[in-house]
Amino acid sequence: MYACLPRVSVVRARCGIVSASAQTSTTTKATTTMSATAPTPEAAAQLLFPPNVQYNSSRVYTVKFLSSCFAGAAAGVLGLENSLGFALFILSTLFTSACLYVKCNSRPAKYIPGGWWELVNPGQENIFSFVLVWTLFYGTPHLLFLAVTDLLEAVKHRYRARYVCSNM
Repeated sequence: MYACLPRVSVVRARCGIVSASAQTSTTTKATTTMSATAPTPEAAAQLLFPPNVQYNSSRVYTVKFLSSCFAGAAAGVLGLENSLGFALFILSTLFTSACLYVKCNSRPAKYIPGGWWELVNPGQENIFSFVLVWTLFYGTPHLLFLAVTDLLEAVKHRYRARYVCSNM
C-alpha cells in the first residue's frame, strides 16, 4: 500500500541541498530501468519533487544574494569604479557558481531545474543588490573621511584664530 508513494530523498547535511528527484517504488523503478531509451526532458521534469525544488531554489537564491552583497561591499570599500566593480561582480558570481557546482556533486540538474545555467545566472535582483551595496560602501567611507577631515580643518582653523587673537 505504501510502496507506491514517492519518498523524499535524504537531506545533504553538509550543504543543505536536497536531491530534487523523487524516488518511486521498486516495481516502477524496475520497469523504467528496463527501457533502453533515456528519459525525455519532460519525463525527467515530472520526476522532480516540488518541495525539494522549492527548497533548493530558495537556498541557491539566498547564497547568490549574499554573495552579490558581499561583492558589492568589497567593491565599495576597495573604491572600485566602473568596469572594475562589475568585473568583481562577475568574478564573484562565477566563483559562487563553481562552489555550488561542487556542492551539487557536479550534477546541478539533479538538484535544480535548469542545471548549470541556473547556477551561473546572477539574476536581476542580485545585480541591483550589488549596485546598492556598492554605492553604500563606496560613499560611506569616503563621506566619513571627508567629514572627519573637514572637522579637523575647522578645529585647526579655530585654534589658529584663537592663538592669533591672544597674541595681539
